[in-house]
Amino acid sequence: MAAYPVLTLPTEIVVEIFLRYLPPYPICPPLLRYIAFNTPALWRAIELFSTFPAGMTPEAQIHAAQIWLKRSQPWPISLVLNGFKLAWASDELLNVMPMLLTHHLRWEHVALDLNKVPRLHWHRFDALLKMPMLVELDINNKSWSFWRIVEPFDAPKLTTLFVEFWNSAELLPADELAASVRGASLTRLYLNYVTPYVAAKILRETNRLSAL
Repeated sequence: MAAYPVLTLPTEIVVEIFLRYLPPYPICPPLLRYIAFNTPALWRAIELFSTFPAGMTPEAQIHAAQIWLKRSQPWPISLVLNGFKLAWASDELLNVMPMLLTHHLRWEHVALDLNKVPRLHWHRFDALLKMPMLVELDINNKSWSFWRIVEPFDAPKLTTLFVEFWNSAELLPADELAASVRGASLTRLYLNYVTPYVAAKILRETNRLSAL
């Protein structure tokens, strides 16, 4: 029986073909792929709960993400968590965060919608204090109290920070947020509902900004 021609190609070429098939990193491909198990670069961008294709329940997506996290080691990773797609305080959201936080040392590009994480579970985000590989972070949480728990970031490579705030601007903890970005190499910072007072606090800590 004749072998398929593709099987005669060197492994390096096959890997390169697969890499070029994927969306450019850090964009996340669909959680539906079972190829090149020993090529970590193929598994380093994970998106959860954005869509629910046939057969991919929240539980199935979490299971797939667990596999991808294992296969992507030791590479830096891109994560997108769309918690707003789930029911309030869903078990899926509470179960997936400890798994993702276990790999916080590999986080590079991360977007997290955390509005449905109950205050009781915010302590789980202590791991956010140390993210040595982090370059870009997008966090959506409507409560200022959340920032008093996770600040300050230990993310020396952080250059881009998106923060979604829904509460009154007068409640924004300027000192806490300024402390969060202190020591980072931010060049781009995006905030909602920022008063001049808060902007001044941030600018004192981010003298490399090119976009605010």
